[in-house]
Amino acid sequence: MLKLSIRAFATAVLVLCSVIAHAAPAPHPVKVGSEIEFAPFAFVDEKGQPVGFSVDLIKAVANSMGLQVQISTGPWDTVWNQLVSGQFDVLPLVAKFPERLPQVDFGLTHTETFDAFFVRKGTPPIPNLAAAEGKAIVVMKSDAAHHALLDQKFKGKIVTAETIPQALSLVASGQYDAALCSKLIGIIAINTNGIKGLTAGPPIPDYKRSFSFAVSKGTPELLEKLNQGLLIIKSNGEYARIYEKWLKVDDPWLKQRKYFLYALGGIGIVASIALSLAFFFRHAVRRRTIELSQANEELLQHKSNLNSIVDQRTRELKQSEARFRSYFELPIAGIAITSQDKGWIVINDQLCNMLGYSHEELHAKTWAELTHPEDLDLDVEQFNRVLAGEIEGYTLDKRFVTKNGEPIWTLLSVRGVRLPDGRVDYFVAVLFDLSARKKAESELVAAKEIAENALRVKSRFLDIAAHELRTPVTGFSLLLQFAQMQLEKKGVAVDVATLARLRTQANHLSRLVVDLLDVSRLERGVLTLKRELTNLVSLVSGCLDNARLQTPPRRFTWIEPGQPIELNLDHDRIIQVLSNLLDNAIKYTPSDTPIEVVVEIDSDFARVAVTDHGPGIDEKLQATLFNPFARGTGNQEEQVGGLGLGLYVCRGIIALHGGKIGVQSKPGVGSTFYFELPRSVAAIRAA
Repeated sequence: MLKLSIRAFATAVLVLCSVIAHAAPAPHPVKVGSEIEFAPFAFVDEKGQPVGFSVDLIKAVANSMGLQVQISTGPWDTVWNQLVSGQFDVLPLVAKFPERLPQVDFGLTHTETFDAFFVRKGTPPIPNLAAAEGKAIVVMKSDAAHHALLDQKFKGKIVTAETIPQALSLVASGQYDAALCSKLIGIIAINTNGIKGLTAGPPIPDYKRSFSFAVSKGTPELLEKLNQGLLIIKSNGEYARIYEKWLKVDDPWLKQRKYFLYALGGIGIVASIALSLAFFFRHAVRRRTIELSQANEELLQHKSNLNSIVDQRTRELKQSEARFRSYFELPIAGIAITSQDKGWIVINDQLCNMLGYSHEELHAKTWAELTHPEDLDLDVEQFNRVLAGEIEGYTLDKRFVTKNGEPIWTLLSVRGVRLPDGRVDYFVAVLFDLSARKKAESELVAAKEIAENALRVKSRFLDIAAHELRTPVTGFSLLLQFAQMQLEKKGVAVDVATLARLRTQANHLSRLVVDLLDVSRLERGVLTLKRELTNLVSLVSGCLDNARLQTPPRRFTWIEPGQPIELNLDHDRIIQVLSNLLDNAIKYTPSDTPIEVVVEIDSDFARVAVTDHGPGIDEKLQATLFNPFARGTGNQEEQVGGLGLGLYVCRGIIALHGGKIGVQSKPGVGSTFYFELPRSVAAIRAA
């Protein structure tokens, strides 16, 4: 009767577990990873199918809980990383180590085994990790042995192999000192693969492999079901059958133990069999009763945990729905859920406000009916691509037609939400009102057109003004020369200083005309260069010779690099720039004070600098010196002088050469104007 009661109780427990398991079947097969060379726990047979202790174990657990499994195989390191990344749901045979806890979740321990060092025959055995220090140890990559060595900061060389047979072969070939792996698996691998010359040491005491089911993070329901299934198959004897099939058959100690038992079989067996059977029966009944009671308690606890998880997920879902609803109704953008036939399913108030329709009026139309005719084809094309699975969503600028018939520009973002089979279930569309942006863009285009027209008018004016001034200025210069010649011919005394000032003013007017023409060409982008290979040192020296002819004569401190600097440049334009800088320096430097001119060269640039000892320029004014028509105020205006065109033209000329121009100045000390020309266009010859 006791036996029948126990059997009835166990049957009831199994039925209860089965009901719980089948009450909410998994919608998809559980993805299981299995190793290819980890016999007898996991390997592939001649047909390439996954077999072994862990394969039968996960199948039995899944069957007890009504789960479907889909098993894929690969090297241990590959399937482990796929579990961590979420590509697999579960690995049935994972040793539980502290460093693995942050990566996966572990279930109840179902099997335990010890590791051993495998060394070449004739080599002393390695009894523990301390004895292996300083040696080269081969382990399977990401295996429990690998993690154990890393965790215990092993002081030796760690070599990784893809499989245990490969690790053993590396040691047998004499390349490394030992291989560390499960003793049972290592012996089977040696026999199965015909690896010669190795022997197994004793089980090491430093750690043991406590094998469990490992699931990817965030799947507590699956882990609970696997734990329940394990308890069920341990209660109904299925686990013992699987263990007997795969592990006891290949256990070397058990193979030898049966012969030992045969030798002792006849000693005292008849005398003790009755007592042994009676004791065993009572002990077995008591133990099984306790186990079933514990299993029932654990099942009830797991069911309670599962219910708590379901309640928690339900609360989270409601909270998530409330948050989504609050976001959905924010008056920031129009939001809609639409169907595959372009109809409106759900609409927020902001979309109604944007289009001018009520909820009821919009539900009576499709979004295609409200799309501006010129934008419909592009929208429908992208919509169909999402339906076909080519893309997941799209974004575009699109016009809708409001209820009052006016177009409204929107930034439309659409994404399809798919069913498990890949078909689109519905679409989510978000619309931002671009009316203000489009208006600003139109105004910007109009303002740009006005500015371009103004630039054209200004450039045309400068052109006309320069050409109108050129004729009288040229005539004035010629008349001065003619007048001087006539007066000297008639023997009339000539005021040389006055004539020099007149010539200076005439030259100033001529340069002003040239500057006006250059400004016009710069702003129209038609100022061109006539490049030729030019010695920059000779060019600067010639400019200084002309500058020394000023009245009164000027003194210059001339520092040159000591070698020719030949650059591909526009000779006349660079003279124009340098002359402009020299004229400014002469203007603001006392006649008895020398002006410093320096030419330098480095690996990238040739640099010309002109330093005066004038009043200097205020820092705020320096930033505008090279702008067209730059003017100061008060004393600063005197510092700038002229129409503010010369430095602007200089900047344009240097920019066309790919260089830069600048100023360094300090009020009361003086100023240094400089320009740099890149040597990328230079051809430098030795002196």
